[in-house]
Amino acid sequence: MTTLYLIRHAQSDSSVRDDNLRPLTEAGQRQAEA
Repeated sequence: MTTLYLIRHAQSDSSVRDDNLRPLTEAGQRQAEA
């Protein structure tokens, strides 16, 4: 059986350089919940 992962992009804080530690902005959190 094949597994398909869907990932949605949301706005992140660009002042943090490490992608793994970069938090979402408030707008990004709203986008992720929508």
